Amino acid sequence: MKFVDSSNSYLKTESSFEAVKRTWYVEYTYSTTITIKGTEVRYGKIQEVLVIIDFSSNRFEGEIPDSIGSLQALMMLNLSNNILSGNIPSSLGNLTGVESLDLSQNRLSGEIPQNFVELTFVAFFNVSYNNLTGRVPRGNQLNTFENSSYIGNSGLCGEPLSKKCGDSSSSIEPASNFGENKDEDSESVFGEFNWMTIAFGFGSGIVVGVILESTFMRKKREIWLRKTFWRRKRLEIGLLR
Repeated sequence: MKFVDSSNSYLKTESSFEAVKRTWYVEYTYSTTITIKGTEVRYGKIQEVLVIIDFSSNRFEGEIPDSIGSLQALMMLNLSNNILSGNIPSSLGNLTGVESLDLSQNRLSGEIPQNFVELTFVAFFNVSYNNLTGRVPRGNQLNTFENSSYIGNSGLCGEPLSKKCGDSSSSIEPASNFGENKDEDSESVFGEFNWMTIAFGFGSGIVVGVILESTFMRKKREIWLRKTFWRRKRLEIGLLR
């Protein structure tokens, strides 16, 4: 892995057996299935130049060894979905032939090494869902990667992320928004209070109106009964006379 092999030969093995008084030689080529860029790729034959390390989806913990940076023949490195911590070694920037680098879903911290801009052959790059901080390196192939390569790192800033580095106005906006929300909430509370007061007053007015109307009708009925009673009384007296 430390030396780049430019040959076009394939990984293979040979076996022999004797039959019919002869020795027969059979050659077998290795095959494998590798997950590349989230897609399973079947290799019926494996070229010797295809150098891959895939330690993804294990329970590996600790720091990434600096020695990986000396593997110049490495084309793909996948350490995703582990419990790796510490900083990303700047030695990984020496893997100038790497085409896929996946360090996502770990507990890595610190900044992304600036020398990653030297990875001019990298076609897939993912450091999402870690604890990384600082400015996202820009240049060469790194300019081609979108926000999805860095999401899940609240401390990262700069393009292609929407969070700008050293933007003081962004720190003021939340306070302003908080004040605006507070005013809106106050208006909402007072508005609700006023409506509640009006509703209460309206309801109270209805109750008072009903009571007054009931009292008025009772008094009116009593007066009517009295008038009717005395009218009948007079009639009775007039008939007797």
